Amino acid sequence: VLKQGSYTYEIDYGLGFIEDDKNYMQIFSLVNNLIDKYDRVIVDLTHGFRHLPLLTIIDLIIHNFKQNQKIEKILFAKEMVKHTPKDKGEYEIIDLKEYLDIANLSFVLSTFEQNYTVSNHIKTVDKDYQVLIDILSKFSEHIMANSLVNLLQKNNSLIEQITGALDTAINHPKSQPLTIYLKSIKKHFEDDFIVLKDKEKYIQLFELAKIMKKKGYYLNAITLLNEAVGWYCIISLINFNGSLKNEYKKIKNESYFKTELKNGKIKI
Repeated sequence: VLKQGSYTYEIDYGLGFIEDDKNYMQIFSLVNNLIDKYDRVIVDLTHGFRHLPLLTIIDLIIHNFKQNQKIEKILFAKEMVKHTPKDKGEYEIIDLKEYLDIANLSFVLSTFEQNYTVSNHIKTVDKDYQVLIDILSKFSEHIMANSLVNLLQKNNSLIEQITGALDTAINHPKSQPLTIYLKSIKKHFEDDFIVLKDKEKYIQLFELAKIMKKKGYYLNAITLLNEAVGWYCIISLINFNGSLKNEYKKIKNESYFKTELKNGKIKI
């Protein structure tokens, strides 16, 4: 094929020589070292023993987690017309590279659903997938900074942006294998976050604290509860002193408020 295309080439037949085709770990290490050796790789999985392409695919997925630009193509001859003694077979060379994007996004979604974390080194070639990964990463940053309540503020909040990105991913023509993950995360945001948008801030903080506890972020949960107590107190004080309402309106959209006890009076 290369000769017919007038390509010059050089093949090192000893580079990938397999001494024992039943030593799977040795084969896996060989494939891994070969892929590591080059900046860009095109892999053809069309021919070979059954276990060889399987081991190669596993290694390609691992490499793609680390560097999604390394694997340029994964070629495979798709049988269009079966070859028989009477009929000549016809094949279409297809590229399986796009499925690595699905594997990367699947990894991101599964870890995010479990604990809201996103690995920053995971990238995809597909722009729609990458937009979703980036916006989930922003949410994860808010978790680490314990500024969850800010996610619900203003129109087109980050939570609403995330559900929009999830909708785009759900409707993506090639995201069918990920539909369960995507819909599950979207439902979680709608049922547990968006419903809090119009609630009083102390209720938002209390409910978010319960979510953090459920995910295992106990320090975050305690911090949110502590802040919720302050907001609950000021709402309660308003019931006893109507003049505080105007002051409350001023601070309602702030992330915190300060109180000072002076001469037996509470100053806000």
